[in-house]
This record gives sequence, structure tokens and C-alpha cells, in this order.
Amino acid sequence: MPRDQNKVFAVPAKGKPMSAKDFQEKFILKEGRAKHYVDFDTCPGEFTPRPNSLNSKAIEFVHDGPFGLYGRNPTYHRNH
Repeated sequence: MPRDQNKVFAVPAKGKPMSAKDFQEKFILKEGRAKHYVDFDTCPGEFTPRPNSLNSKAIEFVHDGPFGLYGRNPTYHRNH
């Protein structure tokens, strides 16, 4: 369930995942906010790209409201 602004925030999976520290710095998050992530399948157009509100050079993808992972092949990870 989305909590932050009733939105699901995502970034494209390209290559090796960023470390928690790098992700926190890029998106200007408080320490500990990037320690877990979920990989899952999406459909084109499902998320809307926008500049991050705290770092306009970082692009994030947003989905408004509830978002289910059933049938999306989710895998859960702890980021170090």
C-alpha cells in the first residue's frame, strides 16, 4: 500500500542496483529509507516519469493510489 503521498515511487532497473547510500544521496532521502526494494514487472505507461522534488536531475516514476504485485513476479531485496 502506498504511504508517501498515496503514491508508489519507482526507478527503472538498469544493470546492478544502486547501493542504499547512493540511492539516498541521489533522491535526497533520510538515512535508512533505501534499505529495502522490490523488483517487479510493469506495463508500458503504467508509471508517470517526473523529476524528483528534491533533486530535479533525478527522474523517478510514480503511480497514484494502490498498486498490487500479484502476477508481477516480485522479488524482495535488502539493500546494503
